Amino acid sequence: EAEQLWPGVKFSAAWRDCPPVMEIAEAPELREICKSIFGGLEAASYPFKWLRTSQPGGSTGFHCDSVWMGRGSQRLVTAWVPLEDTPVDLGGLALLERSHILGGFERLRQTYVAHDVQRSAVRGTKGSSGIYTGDPAELLAYDPAARVLTANYRAGDVLLFKAMGIFHGAVKNTTSRTRLSMDVRWQPLSDPWDDRYISGGDSLRGVEYRADGKT
Repeated sequence: EAEQLWPGVKFSAAWRDCPPVMEIAEAPELREICKSIFGGLEAASYPFKWLRTSQPGGSTGFHCDSVWMGRGSQRLVTAWVPLEDTPVDLGGLALLERSHILGGFERLRQTYVAHDVQRSAVRGTKGSSGIYTGDPAELLAYDPAARVLTANYRAGDVLLFKAMGIFHGAVKNTTSRTRLSMDVRWQPLSDPWDDRYISGGDSLRGVEYRADGKT
């Protein structure tokens, strides 16, 4: 079970000291895919890694990562990695297709997507969490072309998406099991970094990450 395999699941830069996690989080194949997405620019991930559990009955409301990670590169890509076979009923990730470009979401892009949860609140968000809504139907109403997409994921799959403007969330875990997954954020190494996720400029594998983008 997830709790036995990965005690102390947490969001932290300390995972750099856990080889089994780093082998997945910074797999060479994943780095090369991100490099291709960035047009050949060298890709690097944040030292901060997100390991998550979804308990039975749990879910994650729909949101955009920009509200937490908007102080660095605008070319941030999220790699969502299921660490086990994750059928829909175990609570995998779902995306609101094309929500970063559909016309019906333009107002949200100017308001919700553009705000920083640590600096300002936006009317309509759920408290100060940054979650926009727990009901995808609320978002689907913004544009008739919008669709919620998810899948039956397998261990070894990776879902990549541009993190800043795509609405996404985890569907409800309707099983009696705990789901385990990992989020890794990638960007061009030369772009500015959001120093909240660098752990004070610590180095990782000989590369020093700085908020001004210099190394």
